Amino acid sequence: MICLQSGGAIEGKIVELIGEYGALQMEQLQRYFSIEDTQMEKIIRKLVKKGRLVSDKENGYIKAFEQKTYDEGLAQCFWVVLDLKEAIEFHAVGRYPLLIAVYADGEAYEIYSCKKGDEMFLCHVIERLQEKVQGKVLIVLEDTEQIGKLQGINCIFCTVSREGEVRYYESSAVSTEAEPPA
Repeated sequence: MICLQSGGAIEGKIVELIGEYGALQMEQLQRYFSIEDTQMEKIIRKLVKKGRLVSDKENGYIKAFEQKTYDEGLAQCFWVVLDLKEAIEFHAVGRYPLLIAVYADGEAYEIYSCKKGDEMFLCHVIERLQEKVQGKVLIVLEDTEQIGKLQGINCIFCTVSREGEVRYYESSAVSTEAEPPA
């Protein structure tokens, strides 16, 4: 679990974050820590040289160790964490199908990723989980057309652009944009 208010050296915080998520894009790290390109590159080079992180320059991400693979769904959901960062107190990687658990503004949030074709499965899982959990559900979609296939569950939908821009949608209408949840 990552606490946004924790202190410590930036190098340790970067290692902790990458350790939690396995692999993140360099741009995500820069946004998370509000550090400019050159300074972040210098820190990452230092951590790679010490053997604490691995840089996959070809694909543009930093990972915890050589064998770790980049999880596209988790990385997409991390953009939501970045979008809500100012309100977040804690966040952590969840267990499949939950990708990220977040605590913000006194509320629990669960962030899921929904690939095309997984709508029925995810809908079923979330319906069962909502009977036990009182948190808010955010679902990162590949396309807004998926909203129609996920009706009947109480959640907030969003899409994430390649640049990391998050757009939120109400479950009642595909074309209706909504405000961020926090």
